[in-house]
Formats: sequence, C-alpha cells, structure tokens
Amino acid sequence: GIITMSLSAQKSFLPIKVKHKWTFIEADGENKIDSTRQYDYIGDINLPWWGKENTQSNFYLVENGGKLGLVNTVFESIISPEWEEIHPIDNNHFLVSDDGYYTLIDSSQQNLLPDHKYETVRVTDEEEMELFMVKKEGKWGVHKRYGLQTVSPSYYDMEYLAVREGLFKIKKSKRDTN
Repeated sequence: GIITMSLSAQKSFLPIKVKHKWTFIEADGENKIDSTRQYDYIGDINLPWWGKENTQSNFYLVENGGKLGLVNTVFESIISPEWEEIHPIDNNHFLVSDDGYYTLIDSSQQNLLPDHKYETVRVTDEEEMELFMVKKEGKWGVHKRYGLQTVSPSYYDMEYLAVREGLFKIKKSKRDTN
C-alpha cells in the first residue's frame, strides 16, 4: 500500500525594516507584511536560559522606546516591551528589571513576587528552579518561585548547598567566618 503523511506547515516569518521600524513578513509566498507588531530593534540570537551558560531559550529580544520585550521563534509577542532587562528562566517564567530592581513574571506578565523588588536575584542549582536567593537592602534571603518569601532578607551572605533541596549556608554578619 501507499503511505501518506501530512505535516502541518509551521508559519515562517522574516524580520523586515519598514519606515524606521522592524516588523515581520510572512514567508509563505504571499509575503504579507505584519504592521501590527513594530519594534525599534529585534535581536538576532536566541537568549540563553537564565543561570545556564551555553544554552538557547528560543526567545529573542525586541525593543521599543528603550524598553525590552520578548518574541518566540515564530515572532509571537511573549513579553511586551516594558522592561530594562529580561532573562528567560523557562518557557513561562522570566526575571525582569525595571528601575534597577528585579522581580519574576510569568508569560501572562503577572508579577510572581508581588510587593517585592530585589537588588539581585540568584538562581539555585536545583533542577526545578523553585528557589531563588534574593538581595534587598544589602541582605540575602530566599524566595519561592510562586510568590512565597521563605526566608526574609536578613543575612550578610548566602550560598545554596546542592546536598539537599532547600539547604543554604548563611553568614549572619561580615565577621562570620563559617
């Protein structure tokens, strides 16, 4: 017998500059210009996953008015350009910075650390990336990905110990040598 296979065609887009703005042209033979999405800049490399060197996230930076956003590999808008800095954590979670402070948002742009903005956020080495070390007013603490602050920022220094999930080595003050 004859075996037939049907592959769904994935849309293909190419960036194009029109009147000083970047947009996309659908490369399906009809070459339709998408004027609904226009940016000052479109990044040309896949961003790495945050905290994981030499990786590709399948997200590209876009910029409008000095603010950054993200599009995916088919150039669908994932995060609108509202941020000074963006780092993809996984397909649904992003570390973002505005006014020099960091927080976490999801793909619907909901703030996962409500009422918390941090000077620095560090990823732990755990596989699921559920815990983050956060620095506020010069002190370190721990925050869970989905909004629960588990250790308020009150320590001089903090290090994640990969021996067991949720285990940290802390220094209470500058003089602490342990």
